Amino acid sequence: MELARIAADAGFKDVRIFMMWTHVEPQLNKWNFDVYDWMFEACEKQNLKLQVTLNANQPAYHYGKEYWGSIHSHSIFSDEKIKRSAEKYIKNVVERYKNSPALDNWWIMNEPFPIDDENPFILSGFRVEMEKKYGKIEVLNKLWNSNFRSFSEIKDVNKIFNAEWAAAMPYYDWTHFCNKHLTDFQRWVRDEVQKFDNKHPFHTNPGAYLTLYHRQEASVWRSFLNSLGLSIHPSWHFDIFTPDQYAMGVAATCELGRSAASPNPFWISELSGGNNMFRLCPSSNEIAQWTWIGISEGAQKIIYWLLNARTSGNESGEWALLDFQNKPTGRLQTITEVADCLRRDSLFFSKAKPLESNISILLSPESSLTYDRKGKVNLHTKASMGCFEALSDRGIAAKIELTQDFQWNKSKGKAIILANMITIPNVLIDSIKAFLKNGNKLIVLGPSGYYNEFEDCQFLNFPFKNEFGAELQEFRSLNDRFQIASSDKKYHFETNKILGIIKNHSAIPICIENEEVTGIRNKTLNGEVVWIPSSIDLGAFLYDNSALSQFLSDELAPFSFNQPFSFTDKTKKVMVQTMYNGHSFLTVITNGLDMVNKVRLKNTINKNARIVYCTNHDRKEINTSEFIQLTPRECIVLFWE
Repeated sequence: MELARIAADAGFKDVRIFMMWTHVEPQLNKWNFDVYDWMFEACEKQNLKLQVTLNANQPAYHYGKEYWGSIHSHSIFSDEKIKRSAEKYIKNVVERYKNSPALDNWWIMNEPFPIDDENPFILSGFRVEMEKKYGKIEVLNKLWNSNFRSFSEIKDVNKIFNAEWAAAMPYYDWTHFCNKHLTDFQRWVRDEVQKFDNKHPFHTNPGAYLTLYHRQEASVWRSFLNSLGLSIHPSWHFDIFTPDQYAMGVAATCELGRSAASPNPFWISELSGGNNMFRLCPSSNEIAQWTWIGISEGAQKIIYWLLNARTSGNESGEWALLDFQNKPTGRLQTITEVADCLRRDSLFFSKAKPLESNISILLSPESSLTYDRKGKVNLHTKASMGCFEALSDRGIAAKIELTQDFQWNKSKGKAIILANMITIPNVLIDSIKAFLKNGNKLIVLGPSGYYNEFEDCQFLNFPFKNEFGAELQEFRSLNDRFQIASSDKKYHFETNKILGIIKNHSAIPICIENEEVTGIRNKTLNGEVVWIPSSIDLGAFLYDNSALSQFLSDELAPFSFNQPFSFTDKTKKVMVQTMYNGHSFLTVITNGLDMVNKVRLKNTINKNARIVYCTNHDRKEINTSEFIQLTPRECIVLFWE
């Protein structure tokens, strides 16, 4: 009861719990809900809403040795016969709590992620799927370089695609099906719950989504979810970032999550609340930054992991917003202050949404799958983040969207960036051409379009020769770090390893190295293509983004000029997010550095700003026409009126 009271007093509206199968069925067919009954009762008394995470994928220990040790798992049970027991678990849980006024959402599972281990459950479904796809086993054998006599014989898939000089299709077939298996299981859980409760909505929360989006079919999950959330734990999920990029990582993750959820609500379903002993203990300032970024990026709920720490086992003593005496920490007090701000300006926040940008950086699941197969994990994502950071450093907003979620045919007045998008599947070729015909702009960087989804090299017969007015002549590998320059010497791009040489037909050269064309601009009837096939996106992410930042700012000026706020100069690790409710604007400014920084706003609206929230309690007022001196990890929230 005490923990529920602390949560309510801190301003929280929701509490999340795990309905552990091991806890509620400690012996076969013997059910015990005492601890969960207590939690429901406590939340009902404190007017707290419960987010209940179902655990149907992880059977209790008495169902087999493979389930010993783990009380909750990201994997799905290996024997399809367990479904009958899982049905019973779901029925008992749902029927017991479906009428509680505290119940808000059923969470289908925690941090769903496909486990690629071969087991009887997944293998049986895979065989059926392959027969649907190929029809005849001879067709599969030709593409797999295998000799199965029937689809029912298929096994040892991991060995096949890990063989020396392995064929590509076994890897893609298996990986895509593992993703589908996870989707199908979650849909099945939803269907089972609805047999007993058709009133409450459904939610799920993939983790590390910014780097694992190619393994989680969130776009498909919309059909059986009412909201989508993400677990965001910078210390675990942001290995591609340094700590001074964590705020940017939260913003990028939210951008991608909001796009994946749309048109459903987007949440941050887990946000680090306290110490992770072997990685990071976030400061109160970082908690403020991550929370306000989530709010400004449109998160309708933010749930912190955890309120109180576990006493034993994995993560014992970690993550908590309470100290070891169960007293509020400065981090919890910060969250309470933010909640107070939301209440004071509730009329604004009830209608405010993130300001839409006309610029999108697109992420390709197919490219990340290809890079995974080639052992270059996260290369496409890093390059895309190089572009996102280059724009963020100038206060220029950009969306991050998956290729399958982008509105190709409906877009007008838009610009997109493809960064190291090594795989462009055949299905997107006509979409990209239609995008250009509609009068939009395409910026293509690095070896984008090298493959299609079958790992056929598209530069041998380039499908965009007419649209680009050029084709690729060859790639050359140079040093890890070198520079290429624009023809006018305005930009000197830091480049990583790959130099792309273009065979130009009718485009305008914009980069030339030793009399060879390395960048072009081609204006079609309506649209425009800018193509630099060298890895300047990765060079910016790894080394210095000054040139790319200026270049993208110049190229995208027609698409960003209507953004009400940006920066007068390039900053280092400062960001601005903007919300709008139809009448008023709110901006969130964050300093990612653990040192004093400065920024000057470019303001296109004729309004004054008042401070809504600031981590620097000495800051009482602000002059937005001058440079703003930012303290380490400072977060300022301004309301313009």
